[in-house]
Amino acid sequence: MPKKKYKKQMEKTAKKYWLEILCVILALVIIFVVCYYTIDAFKVKVDGWIASISQPSESGSTSNSDTNFDTDSSTNGDTDSSSNPSGGDILAKYQQYSEDYSYYDFPVTTRTEKYVEVHFIDIGQGGCMFIQLPDGKTMMIDSGDTSNKNKATIKEYLTDKLHVEKIDYVLATHQDKDHIGNFDYVYKNYSIGYTFLPYVHSSHESTSALSTKLNPPANGGLVSATKTYADLLLSVEAEGTEYSFFNYNSDFGNESEGYFFDFLTPTQEVANIKYTDSNDYSPMILFTYGGFDLLFTGDAEKQTIKEYLDTYGNRYDVDLLKVGHHGSYTSTTKELLDAINPEYAVIQVGLNNKHKHPRQEALDLLYQNDMTKIFRNDLHGDIVLTINSDGTFFITAENTDVSYGRALTGISV
Repeated sequence: MPKKKYKKQMEKTAKKYWLEILCVILALVIIFVVCYYTIDAFKVKVDGWIASISQPSESGSTSNSDTNFDTDSSTNGDTDSSSNPSGGDILAKYQQYSEDYSYYDFPVTTRTEKYVEVHFIDIGQGGCMFIQLPDGKTMMIDSGDTSNKNKATIKEYLTDKLHVEKIDYVLATHQDKDHIGNFDYVYKNYSIGYTFLPYVHSSHESTSALSTKLNPPANGGLVSATKTYADLLLSVEAEGTEYSFFNYNSDFGNESEGYFFDFLTPTQEVANIKYTDSNDYSPMILFTYGGFDLLFTGDAEKQTIKEYLDTYGNRYDVDLLKVGHHGSYTSTTKELLDAINPEYAVIQVGLNNKHKHPRQEALDLLYQNDMTKIFRNDLHGDIVLTINSDGTFFITAENTDVSYGRALTGISV
């Protein structure tokens, strides 16, 4: 073949191959885009992978970053310009506990035939808890903020790890985005039995067609204009789940199995529930099983804490406190700790968050309360409380290389 003709033939062949390669690449891109926008699980996985490489965690921590906040997240002025210590920094006054890991030691570390497990899921700067009850039922309290990384966390924890298909009870503690941000995803991907809602009116345009039963008039209470809260109400309607607005009459349990959820606040009748701070809509709930008492607080602030103390005083002595508002100093007061005297505390908080949670003032108060033993999602990762039917219990954590001194040291020092 003449040299010129051979060269021309090779160029033609190369163009053909390149065209075929480009067609294959284009086809793969189209398939990826179609999968991304039509298969929710695929989208969540991809977004979680992108988030993990674009926002690497701090060394030695598995916590999610504090991102994607909404204007409905109240900070109550709970920020300052203090610097954040590194993961190993411990305040001088707690140096004596820098090598103290004894708070991981429990007399019992095995389950009885019947037990409860409370999962404090490491969702970053937000709240998300999942409870497995002895009769096989489950409850989810809050769902973290709206980031796709947190959707991936929920899927990996509930579906992949716990093999959850149905959630019997859902509790949305209040309307802030860092607590209810992923409920639209939860309602789409799991069967929901019953929903407990805060008594809050949504003024978002998407809820205009909702009944006044599901979206009642404000009656002088706070109004939420956010899409996040609107999406929660729309999800409840779409799922067709039974629901109610919680107050002190929302108690439920299983007497034969020995567990009980006692809603202590709000103490008003539902139609009269009004707070000036969105966080105060959070209910304070006493969960009891096998003689073990656990107090859930959501983001309850001073108004709700005062309401609790005025109504119950020191009636309840609790074993574990889910610390309010991610360790804010406005949610952990000496008066409350004196009244309930918790032996253990769990703080749901994100690593190096912009609100400087947990605040050192709150950690100091917990220490002064007979050295309350503290577990934190930002340091310990996922935390699981196991309560046996005989009242024995133990706590496991994803990371156990956190000394008591480190747990006592906040980021606002």
